[in-house]
Amino acid sequence: SEINVDFIANQSRAFHFDMTSSTIFPQLFPNTAKTNSNSNSNPHANDTVLRDMADKLVTVCASLNEYPHIRYKASSQVSTSLAHYFNEKFNAFVGSNKTWWYHGDTEHTERGRSTILLLSRKDDCLSPLLHEFTYQAMVHDLLELDDEKITVEVPSENGMEKKDALLNDNDELWVELRGKHIADVIKVLSSRIREIVHSNSGVANLNKKEGKALTMSQMANALQNLPEYREVMSK
Repeated sequence: SEINVDFIANQSRAFHFDMTSSTIFPQLFPNTAKTNSNSNSNPHANDTVLRDMADKLVTVCASLNEYPHIRYKASSQVSTSLAHYFNEKFNAFVGSNKTWWYHGDTEHTERGRSTILLLSRKDDCLSPLLHEFTYQAMVHDLLELDDEKITVEVPSENGMEKKDALLNDNDELWVELRGKHIADVIKVLSSRIREIVHSNSGVANLNKKEGKALTMSQMANALQNLPEYREVMSK
């Protein structure tokens, strides 16, 4: 059997079409592209790209069993064309798949049909100029990632050892914290590290002897020496 999935869902509530923006953007907005120095070039968006995007969007909605109402800005040529192609292709899909169902049809009335909003970059020119301070943004800014894989150094019996980790929906902590502001993430992690460290009798006794709260550096060192931590890092 064939699976009609032409998109990448690397998060539970987000997906992308695996289309490089540096390649696609000049084709969608040729008048603004730096390479558009030829006065005879086509001033309109590339129909092939728009049709390809519409095909991919059809597979998204088909997989989610959604037959959405389409909303777009009429003054946007890109959004108007994409809405037209998507509507055309999705109606063809529905017509050729008689057993396919969608939320809001006569047999699935637990909720109504969804609505899809088609927005172009012209509708939001400010976002690319803003800098996010979420945990996920900081990780991408400061660390080297290969797609969703990150390589870190962790202590082992033979000294420091390199380990690969995947930052995806299988990592519960990553899912919980990735959308939070980095300041809030630091508070959450500090609190949890304290709970883990102070639950260890040896560290608790050290804290009592010193008569004051442990610093973050002391807690990090203590955490790395716990058997539970070493067990996790060895996997």
